[in-house]
Amino acid sequence: MCFRNIEIELSICAPLCSPNYSLTATEEILTELRPQMYPTGRSFMTTMKMLKILLPHNQGFRLWLDEFFDLWQTVYNQTVWEIYLLEMFSQVAWHNIGYIDWECWFPKIFTRLLRGFSLPTGNMSVAPLNYTYYEPHTAKWIVAMIGNGNSCLRYLADLLMSIKSFYHPSNNGTFQVKLVNFLLELAENFTRRVQL
Repeated sequence: MCFRNIEIELSICAPLCSPNYSLTATEEILTELRPQMYPTGRSFMTTMKMLKILLPHNQGFRLWLDEFFDLWQTVYNQTVWEIYLLEMFSQVAWHNIGYIDWECWFPKIFTRLLRGFSLPTGNMSVAPLNYTYYEPHTAKWIVAMIGNGNSCLRYLADLLMSIKSFYHPSNNGTFQVKLVNFLLELAENFTRRVQL
């Protein structure tokens, strides 16, 4: 038996096992890993990766969602742990459709997601983000937040209007592939959501 890819195998296995965790598992995981959550520390990225892998998506999210969302909103150091948080948010939203009130966070979420596309702005020379957001997670999160009479569709319409000109053939760049993938993922996740 080869153990070279044990980390990869465990990162796949742990989320699949999370529905079987005890009701106190979320609290236990947070108690163990919270002391290592220092955004400028060396172990922070590893800690966020462990939280992404270990935290169950269907229970206990109220113990960490506000805290992690505030962290995502206040720290702008363009690192891979932001992508881990985005994946956590999308998974929690998807597994708890209708149970989380995202309304008060929509302005911040959609502003941050637009920034995550790392689109060029005007004639200014803007440095691209080190890590752009992964379109499948972004689309999944948006689709999962729709419902309960909230304004998510209005914010999505505004987001699509703000990126509309970047789909024009005269605007080309590496960002176009990400934008096309974003639309494809939106459509795919809408279809999945309807089938739920």
